[in-house]
Amino acid sequence: MGTAQSKLGRGSPTEVLGEALSAGPLKGKARRDLSQYGVQPDWKTLGEYFMRLQKSGISVNVASYVGATQIRSCVLGDESRAPTGAETEEMQQLAAEAMRDGLWPSSALLVPPNTYLDTRTPRIWPRQ
Repeated sequence: MGTAQSKLGRGSPTEVLGEALSAGPLKGKARRDLSQYGVQPDWKTLGEYFMRLQKSGISVNVASYVGATQIRSCVLGDESRAPTGAETEEMQQLAAEAMRDGLWPSSALLVPPNTYLDTRTPRIWPRQ
């Protein structure tokens, strides 16, 4: 990974990542093929991803959203169906873990699989 010096030269010292999909969590059925960028994911959580960025010498500030799509993909993969009660609980646990790692919650409801959600779907973001 580079150090993002070009962003600093343009006066953009902060990078905000993610929305529907993000660098983490990468657990269960969630898969990321980053080979086109020369990156082999060796992290499972957003916190581990941030540690990897620090080790690589990134020069900008990094913040990340973790979206409902990312959390959902860890549990359901690409399946377009409502989660079971147990799957909802698993997604809630992943969301709580990601929030402890410093995520900003996000939902991109215009992007599949979130377009399959309806108002009867239980929330995955824990109440604060």
